Amino acid sequence: INKPHIKDESNRKAKIVKLCGYLPLAIAVIGGMVSKSRNPYVHALNHCKEMDHLHEEPLLESIRISIKALSNEQKEFLEKLAIFPEDVWIPFHVIQVLFQ
Repeated sequence: INKPHIKDESNRKAKIVKLCGYLPLAIAVIGGMVSKSRNPYVHALNHCKEMDHLHEEPLLESIRISIKALSNEQKEFLEKLAIFPEDVWIPFHVIQVLFQ
């Protein structure tokens, strides 16, 4: 039995992986963004094509695109949390004060 939709899906997956530079984190970022989409592979491929047109580092572009897709409130939360150095423990009360 010929199932063209399976072949199309496989082709889309291969294109997504290639456009993400075969980088697992870039693939995971794009995958996380589109996981609840009705057509996740089409949605992911559209994001990856945007990355390809920009000719940037796939990982950085996947992060940029995921940040762009956030709501304004989510972007505000991210900006607040980004003030802390990487790999530093942040006391819960500090985060509570930050988000009051």
